[in-house]
Amino acid sequence: MEKRENQNQNQERKKLSLEEFQQEIQKIKEAEEKGELKTGHFLGEEEFRVGDLTEEDRQIYEELNNGALTKEKFNEYWKTISPGQTTRVYYAAYIANKFTIELEKKGLAMKKLKNSRT
Repeated sequence: MEKRENQNQNQERKKLSLEEFQQEIQKIKEAEEKGELKTGHFLGEEEFRVGDLTEEDRQIYEELNNGALTKEKFNEYWKTISPGQTTRVYYAAYIANKFTIELEKKGLAMKKLKNSRT
């Protein structure tokens, strides 16, 4: 029952406005600057300006947090970022790392499930 409630919470998660999304990323950036969090993507990066994040960045964040992000969607998103968009490049690297971790967790869970059936 608890698992079902968590799934419903994820599905019902409020969609963030662009401004709310930027505020969330600002909090992550500040936590990293204080040493409370280690992502390696925002620390000491004076060129990282939260205000440069776009609606596309918000959407990919929502998809990641809702478990809807796929490799194909991420690749399409990556193609929208030009090398000169420093903030977006750092942010995309952050998302890529979080996405990779999620894929790894799912892979390990599937492996455990498969092993428990044999």
